[in-house]
Amino acid sequence: MILYDNGTTRISTTNVVELGRAVVGVLEHPAETRNKPIYVQSVRTSQLELLEIVERHADAKYEREHVDTAERAKEGLGKIRSGDMSGVRDLFPRAISAEGHGSDFDGRKANALVGVRELSKDELSDLVGEAMASVGAKQ
Repeated sequence: MILYDNGTTRISTTNVVELGRAVVGVLEHPAETRNKPIYVQSVRTSQLELLEIVERHADAKYEREHVDTAERAKEGLGKIRSGDMSGVRDLFPRAISAEGHGSDFDGRKANALVGVRELSKDELSDLVGEAMASVGAKQ
């Protein structure tokens, strides 16, 4: 399992149910949401937290590989400069997983405005367990 940087950077994510609520909430509040980004999260977690949940459900430990996002981005930019556009994919881990790069919406979320509910840690664990069961992973 690849963990970007130390795997503890907080990221915001939203499940499909809450995303649907967000869309409805935006449509119900046109004046408050017009021409501005609306950030929502049903879960604020980290790669490491998610991996630990998976390991509990699978009753297994996975090998961990730590990848430095700054180094990966530097390599990607080098590829792009030499005409290899596959380097673009090397930029994504930094944009998503590096501290201060935009995937933690906690300080700017509009959950209350658009009706998005945050899941508890137990609800997140249950959701991961259900997803694993649906693909036949050991629980």
